[in-house]
Amino acid sequence: MKIIGTAEDADRLLEVLMHIVPYINEVTKQMKNAAGLFAESCRDEECQQIMEVLGKVDYTLWNALDDITALREILSDYRDILAAGQENPTVAELSSLGSPGQPDRMKPQGKYPRDLPVSAYGYHQTANGQQIYDSPEKMSGYLYRSQGSADSRFKGTCGLCSCANILRLAGAEYSEKEMIAYAAANYDGQGRRLCDAGSLFPGANGATTPKARKEILEHFGISSSVFPVTMEHGMATGETMEQIGKYVSEGRGVILSVYSGELNPEKYRWNNGPHAVTVVSVTKDASGKICGYHICDSNCGTDYYDVDRIRKALTGNDMNVTTQIIR
Repeated sequence: MKIIGTAEDADRLLEVLMHIVPYINEVTKQMKNAAGLFAESCRDEECQQIMEVLGKVDYTLWNALDDITALREILSDYRDILAAGQENPTVAELSSLGSPGQPDRMKPQGKYPRDLPVSAYGYHQTANGQQIYDSPEKMSGYLYRSQGSADSRFKGTCGLCSCANILRLAGAEYSEKEMIAYAAANYDGQGRRLCDAGSLFPGANGATTPKARKEILEHFGISSSVFPVTMEHGMATGETMEQIGKYVSEGRGVILSVYSGELNPEKYRWNNGPHAVTVVSVTKDASGKICGYHICDSNCGTDYYDVDRIRKALTGNDMNVTTQIIR
């Protein structure tokens, strides 16, 4: 595909973008000042609604700045291509991974999650006789390992990243940023925001409940249910672990709530709070008994954990399980 335009055209557009940013910054600054004065003198319900609208406008402007920054980076790269007289690579060339001409089946593409009659992927056997569902190591490259990178005001986004991970496992390309944008601006049937927002502490913003995650997934095209996690003597029961394995091997997406320090004491030495994670795969031994799971922690990526570690780490909070088969 031949490139269109000249380096001079790109330079002119870059200059326009450079002029837009200071105006947005000034509008945001003035709006925050006005909102602060307004909040001091007004306390009734109508005023609170106005403050919420102002908050949404501020959030929209913040996202616009992010988008403009990203556009400037892309445009700058494209300007270099134009200046060098090179051809712009096609989308197919950019997205293909692995062998030439063979696109990676695991790469999320488009916005429509899969809804399959049965799982398209099964188990493969390792050299030591273990059976592993699908290919967790390959899939891990498309799942979140650094939550809180989309918005500096939202750092407690483990549940939102887990929703994005489920969508990616279903073949749909969605981001942490899109999860924040939807959850922070929408409410459940009881009038509660789908994720925590508004705290001065970024780590408190972005937190979700299993029921909120169910609504978020449904909005983005995945039906799911909330199931109890049965505990006994402070640990999940063997039946619960078998049920989780069954869901995963059927091709369903599963989000669990764990105590972070119990799951990964090396990573969370000083923190053992509740943490949402995504189940990527289940591993069985030669006899067919579940011996562990590959779990994606949105703070550090996908790793293998034995079944006893996960039994002890589970909080007892409900788990999210997709109704539809996503892979």
